[in-house]
Amino acid sequence: MARDLRGTKKEKDFYAAFGDPIKITANVLVNLFAGFYNKKTGKMEIAYYPDDLITVTDNEFHGVKPTTTTTGIYIANKAITEDLKVVGYVNKTFSKDVIGKLDEVTAEALKADDITMEQMFHYIDACQWLFGGKLAHVINTSLSSNMLQLPPKAKKLRKEMFDKYSKELNVDNDPLVASKIEKEVTSVALEEMRAKHDPAMNLFDSKCGVDPYNNYKTMFVMKGAVKDNTGLYKTGYKVATSDYDMGLTIEDQAKVADNLVTSSYASGVKTQDAGYEAKKYNATMQNIQLGPKGSDCGTTDTEKITIDESNAHEWGQYHYIMENGKLVRLTPKNINSYMGKKVHMRVPDRCKMRGDQYCNVCFGDRSYMIDVTNIGLAMNIACGAMLNASLKTKHDTTIKSYELDIDRDLLMFA
Repeated sequence: MARDLRGTKKEKDFYAAFGDPIKITANVLVNLFAGFYNKKTGKMEIAYYPDDLITVTDNEFHGVKPTTTTTGIYIANKAITEDLKVVGYVNKTFSKDVIGKLDEVTAEALKADDITMEQMFHYIDACQWLFGGKLAHVINTSLSSNMLQLPPKAKKLRKEMFDKYSKELNVDNDPLVASKIEKEVTSVALEEMRAKHDPAMNLFDSKCGVDPYNNYKTMFVMKGAVKDNTGLYKTGYKVATSDYDMGLTIEDQAKVADNLVTSSYASGVKTQDAGYEAKKYNATMQNIQLGPKGSDCGTTDTEKITIDESNAHEWGQYHYIMENGKLVRLTPKNINSYMGKKVHMRVPDRCKMRGDQYCNVCFGDRSYMIDVTNIGLAMNIACGAMLNASLKTKHDTTIKSYELDIDRDLLMFA
């Protein structure tokens, strides 16, 4: 779909559509990207595609050098990043990974007072308005004909593997074989679709919630292994080889029906485990707190730590080290100067503050900066992760297998 609009009248018309000063409104985006009926040609047309190539300069985005970008990326930057001077122009597709990185950068900038609370509010509102609001159906990736059927090579491979492993699938109900087939066929299908350079593949490649090895494989490859709640199958699983696109066979309908029990149990009953753990953590940890801001137990007991890429982000979150007898606070701005060096770190487990408290210096400044001093209750974060894992199981009942290596996974504990 991408067209090269650089240096053309259509590129000028694109920038002119926003007005001066530039205002990104729902009407503007709909007029640019939504389909419309052209009475002259009698066809449905779209003025611009999100992957059309354009050139952005300092005239269109302050501080940027002439850069080739796309209309979609430009709009995302104008709506989200322009107000954040610490970010600049992000010339990448705004995938889940990119948004996650922006979340980290803005959070760090807010703690360091590099941006204001109002700028943070604008960032959050802009992301929700642009990516999750009413405009999603206009600017986000849609399905295409390439994605609505299993490609030829993948379809051939599926038949070959179904024939080869007929006994394992239909008699033995082997979940490992089913998992192997659905992964291989789905991978081949994705390669075929990606080779066509279809923009709709961003639905998967953006990693924004659509897992091809769960959603796509169920629709077009096979339902796969379903947990057996009856106890009648030796492997503990039933294998359904039909898919939702062609329709479930009568035999597979009974197997898949059991999946309703598994998914409902995960969200309705299994969540109680996380709730119980949360109550235990609250009961045992609720009295643990941080001392007053600026408190220092004065301990000289430090931990020698080498700063490297694996821990620089963690220790750069406003922790303290002892350097030539003086306290030095590590921050995202100075942590790189300590890369590869061994430092004397003040750490919580060596704090000498009395009672159920940790001093400010041993614990660091980060929790004070976000106004969280009852740190014992923060243990609920782990329970929240357990709860979300149970809830996600309702939507993803895919069987996942892992290959164990004796040398790697077991002997290391000997």
